[in-house]
Amino acid sequence: FDVGPASLLYASASTGFKAGGFFASQAPNTSKPEKLTAFTLGTKNRFLGNTLQFNAEAFYWKYKDKQVTHIGPIQPFGFNLITENAGRAEVYGVEADLIWQPTRNDRLSVNAQYLHSKYNDFIYSQTTLTGPPQTACAVSPLSLTSVTVNCTGRELPRAPKWTVNLSYLHTFEIGAGNLDAMVGTRLESRSVMGEEYLPGQYQKGYMLSNASLTWRGTDDRYTVSVYVDNIEDEVVKTSSFVQPVVGLPLVTLAAPRTYGVRLGFKF
Repeated sequence: FDVGPASLLYASASTGFKAGGFFASQAPNTSKPEKLTAFTLGTKNRFLGNTLQFNAEAFYWKYKDKQVTHIGPIQPFGFNLITENAGRAEVYGVEADLIWQPTRNDRLSVNAQYLHSKYNDFIYSQTTLTGPPQTACAVSPLSLTSVTVNCTGRELPRAPKWTVNLSYLHTFEIGAGNLDAMVGTRLESRSVMGEEYLPGQYQKGYMLSNASLTWRGTDDRYTVSVYVDNIEDEVVKTSSFVQPVVGLPLVTLAAPRTYGVRLGFKF
């Protein structure tokens, strides 16, 4: 709905699914399709002669038969990477974008998101073949070598409550080319990386910044960039799972402080 020459409101309702599948085991060894129903309500706007853009969106996502892939028990004996249907989950929140370009050579961008996530029904299996259950959730016996894990009410992995991205770009006009100077940062609140919810699987809140200088030649055909990512040299976990033999959560990490040079050419 157009509420003005440069403002609109929109709403949507949509459904989708992720196909089911199977894993290497005797039956039961299949997972049902994961189904999602999504609702959004938002607005898009431009002000001050198209120099200020503000967009905002509220969203609600509802999952049914949500698929969870993890190392779990298989039949008739052992463990492997399996995919189970964990039940129901919901995600809702608000996201806002602000882009301000006070001059043709300056641009400031801000993106902020509040996110609430919750498993309304989250029950899956875990092997005990190599030791006791490795989870912070409630467990109950399933077989001689496995347990049922109930994490109902927990937050979804990799779903921080707050995320903020900030960036500033200034373009210097130098002869026949341009020099873009960019600096940005990302702030993210605490989140969990694995479905076992063990202490070592949580990522504390962090700030991650980057900067670059990019020279663009005539018609933007040639580019030369120097950059540095993760200026703070922050240790950031990106995923985690429990390896049964080790009995400890293993995590993967984002790149440490990284810097270099990039050359580009457009045909």
